[in-house]
This record gives sequence, C-alpha cells and structure tokens, in this order.
Amino acid sequence: ATFKTMTHSIPDNRDLSCYHVTKHSWRGKYKRIFSIGTHGISTYEPSTLGLTNSWPWDQVVSLTLSKSSNPPDKSQQSIPNSSPVAEFTLTFRTKSKKNDSMRFSSEYRSEIITDALRFQASFYHQQPLGQPKLIQSSKIHWSSQRVSILLRIQSYCIDQIDAATNRCLCSYDYKDIEQLIPLVGEGDAAVRGFLIQDKQYSRLHAFVTPVASTLFQSIIDLAQTNIGVQIRLSKKPYTLNDYSQLRFGPNYSSDEHLTSFAEFLVYKHSSRHVDHVRRILCITETCLIERDPATYHICTLKPLTEIFGLVRHKDSLQEFTIEYIKNDPSKAKCRYTSTERDILLATLLDSVRSSGNNDCCVKTNRTDRGKRIAPFGHLVDDEVEIQHLKFLITPPSGKLSTPQDTNHPSTAQAGISFSEILKRFNANVPYSGLINAVTSEGLFAENKEKLIHSALNTLLDSDTTNNVADLDLLEDQFLAFRRLLASKAGFQAFTQLPKFRERIGTKIVRSLKLNDDQITYSALEVLNTLLQPMHLDYDLRQEQQNKSSILSSKKFLEGLLDIFLKHVKQNTGSLIISSFLDFLTYTLCPPFSETTDGQHFDVLLELVSSNGRIFFKLFQHSSFTIVKGAGSIMKAIIEEGSPDIAAHMQDLALSEGALPVHLLRALFTSSGDTRLLPLKYLSQQLLGLWSTGHPTTYGLLKRIFPLGLIAYLDSNEEPDKDFVFYSESE
Repeated sequence: ATFKTMTHSIPDNRDLSCYHVTKHSWRGKYKRIFSIGTHGISTYEPSTLGLTNSWPWDQVVSLTLSKSSNPPDKSQQSIPNSSPVAEFTLTFRTKSKKNDSMRFSSEYRSEIITDALRFQASFYHQQPLGQPKLIQSSKIHWSSQRVSILLRIQSYCIDQIDAATNRCLCSYDYKDIEQLIPLVGEGDAAVRGFLIQDKQYSRLHAFVTPVASTLFQSIIDLAQTNIGVQIRLSKKPYTLNDYSQLRFGPNYSSDEHLTSFAEFLVYKHSSRHVDHVRRILCITETCLIERDPATYHICTLKPLTEIFGLVRHKDSLQEFTIEYIKNDPSKAKCRYTSTERDILLATLLDSVRSSGNNDCCVKTNRTDRGKRIAPFGHLVDDEVEIQHLKFLITPPSGKLSTPQDTNHPSTAQAGISFSEILKRFNANVPYSGLINAVTSEGLFAENKEKLIHSALNTLLDSDTTNNVADLDLLEDQFLAFRRLLASKAGFQAFTQLPKFRERIGTKIVRSLKLNDDQITYSALEVLNTLLQPMHLDYDLRQEQQNKSSILSSKKFLEGLLDIFLKHVKQNTGSLIISSFLDFLTYTLCPPFSETTDGQHFDVLLELVSSNGRIFFKLFQHSSFTIVKGAGSIMKAIIEEGSPDIAAHMQDLALSEGALPVHLLRALFTSSGDTRLLPLKYLSQQLLGLWSTGHPTTYGLLKRIFPLGLIAYLDSNEEPDKDFVFYSESE
C-alpha cells in the first residue's frame, strides 16, 4: 500500500519545519527528510531532495506514538544529540479509501508530532472532531494586573485566548513545559490557579482559575499520550509572592542579570496590540529585556544564548527582527522599529557573542525554518551537514515541493536554483563554522577538507559580483563563505588553494564598490574570519600567512579605511564601523598583533594614526561596543607608534575633549558593574598614555587634583601595609 500513495507535490504547499528521520518498512530502514508543511506532510530523499511521498492534510488520519518505543527524545534533553531514538506512526487515507500507516523514528519525535498537530483540525476525521476544553481564567500580567483570558486545552498545547476577540495570543506546547505548579493564597492551602514552568530556563507563567485542580491530570495525560513527554506536577505549591520572585527562573532573577548597560527606545510590532507598543530594549550581561517606559517594569526577558539571528530589514531603515531558538511560531521572532537600529544591532551582536553564543549573525532575510533539517537550538546531524556541503559542489537532482525563489532561473539546475542551495546551506550550518569539518578515522571516511575546498571553488565559480543584479544572492554567498572559512580547512585554503586568494580578493573588492551597507558588512566579516581563526587547534604560522596576504596591498587597506572614515563622519553604518574595528584589533592590538608582519604593521599603523582625530569622534558614539573598540586601537597607536605620533595623539586628547570624558569614566564608574569594568580600565590606561610626558595634560591635572595626590602619582614609595582607606559613607 505504501507504493500507491501519491508522489506528486501538494499544490501551494510550503515546508514549515523539517526533520531528519528514519523510515521503517518491510524492505528495511531508509533515511528521509520529514516535512510539516502548510498544506500537508511530505518526505524527501536526503541525498537528492527529491519528493518520495506526500499527504495533504485531509488525507492524514493521525500521528501517534509507536507502542513499541516510547522513550524521551532529543528535544527534551539539555545536552544536544544525547538521547535515544523514538518511534512514531503516520496513519493516512489511501486512494482506495482505506487507512494505511508508515513507521518512522527520530530523536525529535515530540517536535514532529507537535508541529503536525497544529493542523489537526484539517486532518481526515471519520467522526466530527470534538471541541477542545475551554476554561475561563485570568493571566497575571507583567504589570501585576489580572487579564481575563480563556485557556484552550489542546491535544498538544495550552492556548491562551483573548477573551474579548477570541484570538489566540500564544501557545504553551507540552513539549516545552517542565512542570505545573499549584498556585495558592498567602496562608491558604486552597488552590487558586497554577503556574506553567518552561523547560528552557524555568520561566513561570501564572494563571488564576477555580478549576485548576481538575486540569492537572488532564494536561499530564494529554502530554504523555499524544506527545510522549512527561510533565511533572510540583508537590510544593507557590504563592503570588513566590511567583514574583522566581518569575524569570532561578538563573536570571538576580540583579547581575537584570541590570542593563545599554538601553534603546523601540516600538514593538506585536499581534497582541493594534498599534506598535513603546518599549525600552535593555541589554544586560546575560539577557535581553523589554521594559515598559512608563513604569520600568520588565515585560519580557530572553537569555542572550537563545538568540538565533538578527535580521536587518532592507526595505526599512528602522525595522529589525530578533530570531530565537524557540520553534513555536508565536515565540520564534520579535519585530521592532528603532531610530538607532544599527547602533542597537552592533551593541546587541557584541553582547550575544560575549555571552558565548557565536552562532548569531546579522542578515537581511529571516531564516526559513522549512529549509533547516533540525529544530533551532540543536545541531543538525553530521550526514545532513555533509550532504549540504556536497550540494554546493553538485546540485541535488530532486525537485522540491515547496515553492522556491524563482529570481535566478539561469542558475537553476535540475529544478533547484543555486540561490536555494545557498539558503539551505546557511540555514543548516552554524555561523561559527561546520560542526564536523575534520576527516574522521576509518578506511571509508570522507575527505571533508577536500569537500570544503571544492565548495569554496564552486562558490567563486558562481560569482556574479561583476554584473550583480541580486544583492540577496551576494549576501548569501558571503554568509556561506563565512561558514566555510571558519573551519580549519577553509582557513588554510586562503594561502594553500591555488588562485583562491586572488579570486576571493577580487570578489571582496568588487563587493565593497557596490556601496551597499549589508554587503560591505558581510565582506568585512569574511575578512575578519581570514585574519583570526575561529576553529580549535589552529596554526599560528597559517594565521601569519593569512595576515600577510591581506595586509600586503596598501591600496586595499586605504580603500577599507576610506569606507570606515565615511561612515564615522556621517554617523552611519555602526555595524561596518564595529566590524572594521575588529579588523584593526586583529592586526594592531596585542595579543593578536604578534602574528602581524612588522612592515605591514607599520604601514597600517601609519594609515590609522594619520586619521587619529576620527577615533576621538568614536569616543562619543552611542554604542558601547564601538567606544571599547576605538579605545583599544588608540592604545595601540600610542604604545606602538613613533614619539611624534604619540605626542600628536596626546594633543588631540585635549583638543577633542576626550581626556575629561575618560577621566570621569575612570574615576566614577562603579566597580560593582562588571560589564563596564573593561571600559573603566581602558579609560585608566588611556589617561596614563595621554598624560605621560605631556606637560599640558599634566598642568591640567594639577588644576583638578590636590598637589599632594599629583606628587604621589610621581612617587615610587609604597603605602604602609596596614593602611586602610575609609570612605565618607562609612
């Protein structure tokens, strides 16, 4: 019966989420890509992307757990790729109007069934589908007010419904719920409602309803029976006071996670509101927080490690979207408008990477989850990654059922355009580089280094920069280059692969001449990847060779500097400024400068120092990231430059008003604010550099500070060991 199912694509279907699964049949086990789409379920052959089966929703009877296998799955684990495979069964209607079924297994069974059950109302039903249970309830809002809502208990989630408009505001998938906690009054054991505790970071959501006690077992049973996940019922009830203290989970409730070092006024585009809502977007050491401007109350909190990507919309100068690793469509992205968009994105990107999340990047198009063969937040399988690497070299022969970009008919091969292949590669491979880029041991092990080199050559063979008609394609190419060059084989290719250096250099130069901010930024990111290795076990000699090759052309460096100076003078292009400061950091600042050739170092330092006044303008920049980068470059100029250059910088520190600003920061930045401490120490170092051997600066300090303190700064005497300083507050 399985051979008689329809094998043509579902009309107008678009893949929403895809998973790498194993199909079980009497003939054996086969790898498949299992797709949940807008109009049905499809399966593809992974090696060709060819359609193998498809079922419109009205032919799907059910997706259920297989009785023979019911362990927890990978999507429920805190460590990726660490749990056993779980089986599920797809039951469907055949052309002969009979039910038939197929068995599959996947580490992501709960994700697959949840995604499919979102379309349960469109399934084939012999009997009319019963209406889910609706519960009158109140949600405890971030403002502490109680908002009337309805709770709809679905087979796979709890829907929160607006009582006035009957619109679904958000869903709490069973697969994402850690436990249910009874909500009681102060000094009262009666259950007044319940709390939902998230799996990700134990965030709490509070609901008040008189029938809470009757819901617990129903929800637990639905989750176990339909999704195969276990939701615990907490034996310890919480009060509203407990909820307010632990609302953001035990890991993110302390001041160090809630105190921001950068704040931006934004407008949030939310389906919950008719008009855009004013919010203060706050960046802390570990979190991104939305606050209400009127009360400064926290509206939402998201850990920086949960950010998947930053989208800088090209059709608007102010719009941007933050993508999260949540797979629930209602929580996967947030869209905002800000007059300081690029400044915000530069600061946020630096913070996300500082938190240890190196897979985040800035791009102009949203990530299409339907092109990714695993949930966000989980690494794709090794064979999926290798297959997409091969697709760059040899396009797949299949024909996708999902609509694809038709802007590149000339590049389409075997029905799938090269643009589509690039988007799929970028969606599946982390921005920090290929996960499995080193050839494993074994007689039949595939040479991954050779594949990476071939993919790099193919990308350059498809170069259309000279007669570029589509900036999206060019950006996707640079995003793919970044992922390939971040591997050890890619990093070495710059000097070892014949003609690669000249070809990619030509491509970057042509791209910079297009004067498109996003393309310029993407090209700079690729350059930085070639300067500083992103992989482990790197070779210092290779790093030295790469730097020498990039810095060998003074004309190229002058071109980069001109782009940088233009944006600084116009107060635009914060992402470009930040990326170019990274370029200078990797070449001029210790310890990175240790692998920079001395002659190239002197040439670049001379170019930069001749425009030293510009760096003083950067000290007034709104982005903490850019101020920090400019300070590091200034330090390198004074310490490594000639005495004349150092004296010129010291004069500029006074004439440009930078010295008083850094004096204020060095003296009065709170030592308790750990994120601002590097900037404080940098200011202290710059003050030392600007004042040493400079009579004018020294004279200014004499007019500000007591002479005894100034004399002490020149003294070599050590303070008494038992000396204790008491502040006035004590």
